[in-house]
This record gives sequence, C-alpha cells and structure tokens, in this order.
Amino acid sequence: DVTGVQTCALPISDLVRQATTLPSDFDVARAARLLQSYAETLEEALGDNGVVTYQPDEGDPFNPRRHRQVKRQPSTDPALAGHVAAIRQPGYLDIESDSPLTPAEVVVFMAAKEEQ
Repeated sequence: DVTGVQTCALPISDLVRQATTLPSDFDVARAARLLQSYAETLEEALGDNGVVTYQPDEGDPFNPRRHRQVKRQPSTDPALAGHVAAIRQPGYLDIESDSPLTPAEVVVFMAAKEEQ
C-alpha cells in the first residue's frame, strides 16, 4: 500500500539527501558507518511493513526456493554435498506469506572429484 511505501522510502530519502552534504574530509571508515546506518534504517522500515532479512545457517540443506547459489565449494565429505557452505548475502522474506522476495545468496558444497 502507499502508506507502507511512504513509511519505508521517506527516511531513506532523507538519509540520502544528507549524504550530499558530507564534508570533504569524510573518510572510508565514516562512510562505512554511514552506509551501515542506512541499511539498518531501511531494514527497520521494511520490518515495519512485513519484510524481514533472513539467512540460512551454514550446513543447512540448500533450498532453491529460499536460496540462490552463487558459488560451489568442493568437499571431500559427501554428506555435505547440497548443503550451505557459506552465506554471501541475506535474503528478504515477506513474513505474511512466508515467501522470499529475494533469496539469500549462498555458497553450496558439492562433492569433490576424486583424483585418479
């Protein structure tokens, strides 16, 4: 709904406008903190509108409905094949429908090829 979009977008719009007035000596560390605060503000606004970030745990089975494989990692343990090795980026979930809006980006274990 329009109110939800406004609630989510307006604080971010204000933050981005503030970024245009940064001092010339603004360093990388301060920029990283500023970007982190933008991300936190956006996540809070999304949460207020029924969208949350989520990520699987390492070792969880790969779920193509909720995860997007961005890389494979060989494993000598065949039991790990098809399981999450690492999380690259969390996804976003619509909590009302329990449906992913954006899948979490993950690295997935695959069985290592045996050398001959």
